[in-house]
Amino acid sequence: MSDPSDHVVSTPGFKMDLPKFSGSPGTFHAWSIRMKMALKLRGDDVWAAVEAGASSSGGPSSATRSSARRPTAGDHANLTAANLIASTLSGYPLLLFTNGEADVNAGQGWARLKDHYASQDRLRIAELKEAQLHVPCGNLARFFERHMELQQQLQDAGVRQDNEDLFTIVWKQLPRWTAPLTLPYFASGRFPSLLELSIRLQQLEQQMCVL
Repeated sequence: MSDPSDHVVSTPGFKMDLPKFSGSPGTFHAWSIRMKMALKLRGDDVWAAVEAGASSSGGPSSATRSSARRPTAGDHANLTAANLIASTLSGYPLLLFTNGEADVNAGQGWARLKDHYASQDRLRIAELKEAQLHVPCGNLARFFERHMELQQQLQDAGVRQDNEDLFTIVWKQLPRWTAPLTLPYFASGRFPSLLELSIRLQQLEQQMCVL
C-alpha cells in the first residue's frame, strides 16, 4: 500500500521541518512517512541512497576507508541522508540507527529502525484495537472523545478504519436508548464519522433530559 511520501516530488532548496522520533510505541509509521517526505524533498538521490543502502552489505563509507577511491555522488547522498535522519533521533533510536559507528550506512540504519519499531507498532496496534472494544459509556462526551483518541493513535500507527468500521465498534457499546437514531444507519449503509455521531447523540440526550 502506498503512502503520501510516494507522491512527493523532489524540490531542491526546499527544506521541510524534520520530525523528531523518540521511539514511543505506535509512532514509527507516522514518523517514517514524514521523514521519507523530508528526504525526498532534499533530492531524489538522498532517498535513493537510503533505498540502495538497505539492500547492500556494507556502507559506502567503509568502502571509502578500504580504498583510495574518490567519494562518489552516492557517498555524498548517503552522508546527507544519514546526517538528516540522525538529527531527528536521540537515545536508543539513535544508537540503533548508527549501530555505534561513526560512519553510517543510511539505508542499513533505516532498516534497523524499521525492523525494531515496526514490530513494536504491531503490538501497540493490537492493544489499541482491544481498547476500542472496552470504552466506558457512562458519559457520552468522554466516550466519544476516547474513541477519537484511539482512532487517531491507530491512524498514526498506519491503521485506517472507515466510518462503517468505527460505527460498528462504537454501536455495540452504546446504551439502548440510542437505537432509534443509530439503527437506520445500518439500513442506509451511510455511516457518520465519530464526531458527527457524537454531536447527534449528545443533542438527542439533551432533548431527552428536557422532556
